[in-house]
Amino acid sequence: MKDGGVKNMNEEVNHIGIYTGIDELDVYYDNEDAEDDLLKSCDAAGTAGVDVPAAEKVPGLCNLEEGFWKTREKYGYINLKYWAKMTGYKMDEILHLANGIYIWQDPVRYQLSGDRYSGWITREEMLTGNLVEKYHKTEKYHEQTGLYEENLKLLKANLPEEVLGDELYIGMGVTWLRDITLEGVGIYASFVSFLLETKDVPDVSYEDYTGKWKVLCDRKPAHILNEVIYGTSKMSAVKIIEHLLNLKPIKIKDPVMKPDGSGVSYVLNKTETFAAQKKAELIEAKWHEWVKGYMPEIIKAYMEHFGYSIPSYDGHWIEFPDSPKCRLKDYQKNAAAQIISCKNVLLADEVGSGKTYEYCAGVHKLIQMQLSKKALITVPNDTVKAVYDLYTDLFPNDKVLCCYPNGNFKSSHRKKTLEKIQNGDYEVIFMPHSSLDRLTLSKEYLRKKKRAELRNLQAYIEQVHVYEYRQQLRRVYTAMKHKTDKWEREYKDTYQTCFDDLGFDLLVVDEAHHYKNISINHFCGSEVIGLHTEGSKKADNMLDRVRYIEKTGGRVIFATGTPITNSMTDIYTWQYYLQPQELRESQTYYFHAWLATFTKAVCEFEVDVDAQHYRMRTRYSSFQNLPELMKMFASVAHFHKADHEDRQEGLPEFEAYKDIVVKKTEEQKKYIEELVRRTEDVRAGRVDPAEDNLLKITLDGKKIALDERLVRADRTTDQMAEQTMPDTKEEKTGKDAEHTNRVSACAENVRMMYQKHPGFTQAVFLDISTPKAGFNLYDKLKKTLVDKGIPAGEIRFIQEADTAAKRKKMEKDFNAGKIRILIGSTTKLGTGCNIQERLVAVHHLDVPWRPADFVQRNGRILRQGNQCKRVEIFRYITEGSFDAYLYQLIEKKQIAISQFLEGSALLRREEEDCSNLVLEYGEIKALALGNPMIKRRVEVHNVLGRTRMNQRARRKELLKLQEVKAAAPEQIETRKERIRQIEEDIRRYQNEKEVIPREERMAFGEELLAEIRRNLIHKERVFDIYQGFQVVLPDYMERDKPFVYLQSSGRYKVNMKDAKALGCSQRLDHVLENLAEEREQALLALQAKEDELVHAREELAKGNPYDKTVEALEQKLARIDEMLEKEGTAV
Repeated sequence: MKDGGVKNMNEEVNHIGIYTGIDELDVYYDNEDAEDDLLKSCDAAGTAGVDVPAAEKVPGLCNLEEGFWKTREKYGYINLKYWAKMTGYKMDEILHLANGIYIWQDPVRYQLSGDRYSGWITREEMLTGNLVEKYHKTEKYHEQTGLYEENLKLLKANLPEEVLGDELYIGMGVTWLRDITLEGVGIYASFVSFLLETKDVPDVSYEDYTGKWKVLCDRKPAHILNEVIYGTSKMSAVKIIEHLLNLKPIKIKDPVMKPDGSGVSYVLNKTETFAAQKKAELIEAKWHEWVKGYMPEIIKAYMEHFGYSIPSYDGHWIEFPDSPKCRLKDYQKNAAAQIISCKNVLLADEVGSGKTYEYCAGVHKLIQMQLSKKALITVPNDTVKAVYDLYTDLFPNDKVLCCYPNGNFKSSHRKKTLEKIQNGDYEVIFMPHSSLDRLTLSKEYLRKKKRAELRNLQAYIEQVHVYEYRQQLRRVYTAMKHKTDKWEREYKDTYQTCFDDLGFDLLVVDEAHHYKNISINHFCGSEVIGLHTEGSKKADNMLDRVRYIEKTGGRVIFATGTPITNSMTDIYTWQYYLQPQELRESQTYYFHAWLATFTKAVCEFEVDVDAQHYRMRTRYSSFQNLPELMKMFASVAHFHKADHEDRQEGLPEFEAYKDIVVKKTEEQKKYIEELVRRTEDVRAGRVDPAEDNLLKITLDGKKIALDERLVRADRTTDQMAEQTMPDTKEEKTGKDAEHTNRVSACAENVRMMYQKHPGFTQAVFLDISTPKAGFNLYDKLKKTLVDKGIPAGEIRFIQEADTAAKRKKMEKDFNAGKIRILIGSTTKLGTGCNIQERLVAVHHLDVPWRPADFVQRNGRILRQGNQCKRVEIFRYITEGSFDAYLYQLIEKKQIAISQFLEGSALLRREEEDCSNLVLEYGEIKALALGNPMIKRRVEVHNVLGRTRMNQRARRKELLKLQEVKAAAPEQIETRKERIRQIEEDIRRYQNEKEVIPREERMAFGEELLAEIRRNLIHKERVFDIYQGFQVVLPDYMERDKPFVYLQSSGRYKVNMKDAKALGCSQRLDHVLENLAEEREQALLALQAKEDELVHAREELAKGNPYDKTVEALEQKLARIDEMLEKEGTAV
């Protein structure tokens, strides 16, 4: 998303509005109710064949191009009247000369107004959003009016390249496929029918309100396909397909009586779950193979939904004549241009690139152009004063008010301050996060919102024709109404001024990642790593504020240097905030629908090295179709990666990390081996996950690499200092020093830089062992630095600044050089701290958990405003520990994130996720033993374990298939005989059918019912002859389920429950009249059994493909063991 991330093209008719210039009044269009598909993009396909007049100047006037930029600079939109005034051209002349060069007419707005002067937009606006969809819609408008040839030229020249079929990943459950029909049948129904060879078309339906798929078959599919080949006896193929469409984890649980007899609990059946998961993998494989036959239709649908291009915004025309101090770089002007042009924007520039300048400039321009009237800028508490000072320094004439938590916004002053905001003429309000978190939306607004949701659901229910779904939604409605009624009764209104009372039409949220933990509804199960349903209250409240601003036609700007922190699923959060309409139009609004399009789940049992113990885990470990996701996200996000030119213009020079490797002690080596044993216990299930798990083991691995005292609580500090901490003794210093622990190595480099760069400062990052009573590395590092001659007063911990005032003073003293060394954690020191002015070195004493943490740490030094021309960044690594490997993982994941955000052509279609760095068993063991071959052995052994389970499951399948094959011939003959009997009985009935008078029918029925009652415990016997058929009374009927048989060549059951005397003969007649249908059912049963035999023979012919795989893996494992034995590495 290079310098520009595109405007939000999904909301109403453009936020920018168009000036018509029809009369003396400024007519401003802001059609909020216009259709969602506003065509407001296009990129130049060249000139439109119009000769633009030369740039000669008429005295006092400007030429056409200059007039175009001046009207944008003054109004932010195309004001034809002003353009005409500045150039001397008539408006008609401007339209003739500029159409297809500077401006294009939006067909939607023109159709709404019918005014030829309305709806003219810029090239940037034309080239935002889904260009493929926009092109096709413009084609239709052009066919009707003939007015949009220039639009089509521009769009066609900028359409994204069509995705190749073999590049596209099509996950099961993607909702944008549901409109594709194959011979009148939906694509998913066609696949189910193909897979299970059903005679009738299955009902595969999607419930729009809940976002759930449902799969129903009127007739049960063939047993061998539904419960043997593609399903199991515990979970049929139909049910597995439904789970796959909804991204629900495949799991089977058995009811187990609780020990106290109080009820039943459900326990995971690992064997059956594993078997069902393998069937799910088989179905998915069949799906991916099957859809290849329909790629032209699929690619067309895909491009219709995801036909975005990376937009570009040109802000060279933006000037600040009223603010000589506001001197923006080109990319910052581009960001400001995007803010002016777009409803919603995410400023995601690299940390230190000056996002604060971007949104301050953007807000000022929006106010100046009267595109916004009152802006709220909310920032973290500890930076609110700094951002306020920056804004007022840049734009001293703007009417600005700043709120302070411990000043004018504390409880005793809050009411008065809110009244000032509400009734004053302020244009920009600055408010810290904590103060905004106190501002709720009014009860009346929330009540209307909840009632509207109820009305929408009620209206939707009326459109649902399937009884089962309608009843389900009615239950949802009842629960929602009960919850809403209870909320209204119990809501405690504070009667203070609320957020929606204050008149904001522009909301700016700095460090927006603090609000990304919104509640997400999905069906993916609690076992899925990295997903959550319940978010934080403050994030959900922020989402409500954003929706309020959008609903009232306002604008939203988010800013964060780390848009992707925990996972690539963070992208969905930003889209849900800022691109709700794009998500709806692409049918990815529901989270599971988004996941189905852009992720691939790994759901499996992870097998221990001995192949005896395993557990189920689901992880969205890789992301698919990334170029299209990136382009779609680019329509709202602005990203700039600092380059060499930026460094020349303000960022310090930085060449490469300096990695300081510290030798591993004997105690550290022993402890890392102990970590391997703990890992084996965790994987084998020999320890409660609450007591020990891979996260704790990874953390302890990081701790031991720092200092043994962080993990050896059973030993005294004196013992360790004596045995394992040589840094307490006299050591060499300088580049020839051999350090036996990270603290001493870091202290030496800090001392070296301290002496080499007098007056300059350094920051040390350490997330583990923060200041506390007893031993901690902060105190240890400070003591070591003092011992090396650095005054204690010049060394401070960021944790000492426990108030905003103390923090600001500490930052000021650090930037002034009074404090020379600042030590802190990523959370305290890595986010929102402006400490760059004299910062010459950063030291990473430990490895951060996430790529985003590393970015924030480095962002403190690689930042505009740093007086140092060249800086150093040190990383400390303990030899043979987890450190180097963790740094490699961080760098790999960060490269993928950067490529995604900057819209790099190097971005692959598939990338691994960037979640927390928790090491797996094989990684821990390989690192502990210092041999990467160990990791390979664990991987092979895990695959071997899973393959052996597949082998056993396949053997069971083959045994069942052998039984089917053996029994099928006799069953087929039985079915053929049944058909022969029915055919004979049809002829008999036709020959012997007679009309029976009503009186005889009544008497027959009364006698039959009497005999049925007497026959409940007697042996089977013939009661009478009816229409040439014996009426047989069966033995041992259940009292509440009476029946008889009609018998001739064949036998037919006739239900007599609740029968009346006259109705008995009617029921017998019904069976006889429908013998032809009985024959059809028998023919179908015969065909199904013959098909089952064919499938059984085919599957038996395939044998067990896992036999060869197991043999090959066993040989590979033996070779690895042989190599390890030669190297003397124990396994």
